Amino acid sequence: MILKRNSLDMCEGPLMKKTILYAIPIMLTGVLQMLFSTIDLAVLGRFCGSSSIAAVGASGSLVSLIISLFLGLSIGTGVSVAKGIGAGDGDTVEKITYRD
Repeated sequence: MILKRNSLDMCEGPLMKKTILYAIPIMLTGVLQMLFSTIDLAVLGRFCGSSSIAAVGASGSLVSLIISLFLGLSIGTGVSVAKGIGAGDGDTVEKITYRD
């Protein structure tokens, strides 16, 4: 199998380093989301007052839910693709990744 420059072969060699490299973008997504919410609250508190802060606080959980939903869907798709690749089933991988 020919690997691209940014690919990560998790089938060979030690797994811990590769797992950490895989998890870093997921963790950074969470950190960026928290920073966005914090900066949003700071700006609204400075310019709009306390009622705006309450609105951001109320909608923050909904935004986190939507982001978590799509993150879970993408991880689930990645698991399905990895299972197909590991089994050598190109038809399954093609069905998952290509849209007709």
